[in-house]
Amino acid sequence: MSIAQDTRNEAQGCPAQPADCRAQSEISTSPLAADAPRNALHSYIPDVRAILKRSLSLLVLSISIIALWGSISSAIDSHRAAQIAEWTSQKDFREFCEEV
Repeated sequence: MSIAQDTRNEAQGCPAQPADCRAQSEISTSPLAADAPRNALHSYIPDVRAILKRSLSLLVLSISIIALWGSISSAIDSHRAAQIAEWTSQKDFREFCEEV
């Protein structure tokens, strides 16, 4: 066994025997019941993120539709106001011409 492996084994808290260290690393890396809540949480977080992303996109879409509705209706109103102003000016001009 090399010095680097001894140092690595000691850092992991393993005895100098590689077989003992291999058994301990298999135990510590296997998914146990203690890892289950962590794994469940990590699998649950992407679901929550996906739901939040979809909810946020629907909210932005609805705000955009409301803003678009307002701009279209104000464009229609301004066009009608211009038509009414033109009609009023023509009517006033005709009334003035009739009086003279």
